[in-house]
Amino acid sequence: YTVQLKRVSFWRVIVQLSRMFSHIRMERLRALVPFVEASQVEPWLVDAVLRRVVRCRIHHESNVVAFEATPVSG
Repeated sequence: YTVQLKRVSFWRVIVQLSRMFSHIRMERLRALVPFVEASQVEPWLVDAVLRRVVRCRIHHESNVVAFEATPVSG
């Protein structure tokens, strides 16, 4: 049960970050979610993209997560 709670909390943080920033360094993202193991951040981020929670790309060369703008539905 705690894993699911952590995952939902992680998704909420990611959604808020995507609304505030166009990109964020992976190190900073890991620091903002101390309740998630560092090795789980990337898989959970990919899972969030696959579930359409957030739109982003991971740039491994620059170690940056780039959020993509989503159209505002009225």
